[in-house]
Amino acid sequence: MFFKQNELANLTEEFTWIKQEFWHTENVITKENFPCIFGVQGYRRQLHYVSTLNYPYNPEELSNDIDEYLDAINSMDIKESGLAGLLVYFQPLGNMNIKAKQFLSWSLLSKMKKMCDPADDSNDPNEDNYSFRFKNELWFINFSSNSYLNRNSRNLNTFLTLALQTFNKSNAFFKADNKIKAIKQKHNILYEI
Repeated sequence: MFFKQNELANLTEEFTWIKQEFWHTENVITKENFPCIFGVQGYRRQLHYVSTLNYPYNPEELSNDIDEYLDAINSMDIKESGLAGLLVYFQPLGNMNIKAKQFLSWSLLSKMKKMCDPADDSNDPNEDNYSFRFKNELWFINFSSNSYLNRNSRNLNTFLTLALQTFNKSNAFFKADNKIKAIKQKHNILYEI
């Protein structure tokens, strides 16, 4: 299921797990000094999109949600699309260690990548040229889980969440200047283009 962050309140009672997971995310990223300034700014401006995956997790459903996300950000002004992430929430399954959750998400992403881009020669995750390139985009993907004990930027206090953003929208937002991006993140500020 795909929706915009500000539509969460419209979900019916049957989606309790989604509301609970997002509530955990809100509590974490609204704390002072949360290390991901881009995620915080996107959240504050209500720019994020949400994909929710019920178990069993389906790569086709994730692929469809990513298509909707790409359509949405491609119609946005760069001042917004550069901050608009896609938060992919996995329905909680109970207690699992961090390695099991990483394998679960990696497996789903790999299946989706093969499904979306079967001719891509970088589909073997054991090869050096493997990349998170699918749907003609290079992706930044942040794996987050409540199983992380010591990495605040990787623990949204949710079972398993992937935060995705396309590099081309981020680069356009920062005018492809990684030095500016690093300075702004270090000083926890963003600027208007």
